[in-house]
Amino acid sequence: MSRLAALFGDSVRPRLLLVGPLPPPIHGQSVAFSMLVDHLLRENEFSVAVMNLTSAVARRQGTASLGRVVELASTLSSALFSLVRARLVYLTISQSAWGFMRDIPIIWAAWVLRKKIVLHMHGGNLDGFFRARGVVYRRIIAATLCRAAVVILLSDKLRTRVGMVPGLAERTVVVPNGVALHSPLGVKRLLPGEEMHVLYLSNLVFEKGYLDVVEAARVLRNRYPEVRAKFHFAGEFLLDRDTYTSVVEMRRDFFRRLREGSLENVVIYHGVVHGEEKERLLEQAHVFVLPTYYRYEGQPLSVLEAMAHGTPIVTTDHAAIGEMVRDGFNGFFVPPRDGQAIAERLSRFHRSPDLVEVMSERNLARVKESFSAESYAGSVAEVFRRCMRA
Repeated sequence: MSRLAALFGDSVRPRLLLVGPLPPPIHGQSVAFSMLVDHLLRENEFSVAVMNLTSAVARRQGTASLGRVVELASTLSSALFSLVRARLVYLTISQSAWGFMRDIPIIWAAWVLRKKIVLHMHGGNLDGFFRARGVVYRRIIAATLCRAAVVILLSDKLRTRVGMVPGLAERTVVVPNGVALHSPLGVKRLLPGEEMHVLYLSNLVFEKGYLDVVEAARVLRNRYPEVRAKFHFAGEFLLDRDTYTSVVEMRRDFFRRLREGSLENVVIYHGVVHGEEKERLLEQAHVFVLPTYYRYEGQPLSVLEAMAHGTPIVTTDHAAIGEMVRDGFNGFFVPPRDGQAIAERLSRFHRSPDLVEVMSERNLARVKESFSAESYAGSVAEVFRRCMRA
């Protein structure tokens, strides 16, 4: 590449500005954004600039602070040169008050500069966020969202979440999440009488139901003593200020429940896992459990990762999960906040261990057919092409 091209970008390839969070921390949105960036850089069809919305300040839990204000100003100033050069701006839209305040000037600057704007809604709480704001802020949100040429949703089920802004639903396209294909061990099996490994692999957020899985472990031990099971938890404790005052309190409550339920030998907390350790947990798991009712949930990548490893799923029919999991086909649905229901579904795998093999095979096929990383990133790239042709 010439010196001028390095400074001002490739004059032949369309220029994109991709705005979103890169890991760490690891969560569904950062992993999906990283997946898209890697695909576009590898394919080399577009000239790509990336604005990483993750920083040391952004990783801190809490409300707005002077550090965040300074960070916002820095983000916007660094965005300006890339905005001027870009033909299309892609932004993973936030569904929080502070995050959307950061998004507003980026979107309006892109619109003033007459750039094509593609917004990507990775979660499922845009309507809830909108309705919780005051009248003036709602008008600003609606006007800002309408600057977009296209809004990408994860699922048809989430179209209702944008209905509060007139005309926005007509601009939506659906691109399901994707995940790297993993089946090193092939189809999974649970032998009669074998200890069943149950995995919760996600951030430990109260509304994701991790304490319901702890309750399921207690119920399974007391009501189904014939079931030999080991429960594995992996992820970071993330503060829910509606329920706890600190992360320290969350951790203490988690381990207190283990002690009081005599579950120290049944439940293992692995902390935050990466690389080989994460792969090992996913490979050994017979069942993956995520009983989420998280208000920001979209289409959890953790569920797709488990499916890609051929793992049957126990989850809730929440947000877009119903387009990944079919009850009784490749997993089971449970009501939210119901540890007893989780324990009952887990006991079914013990009574009918062939279910693990059947559902494992179905999940491997389903991910390969509908939820591969290449399909996801390629579909987003196609949205870019169509948007720039329009």
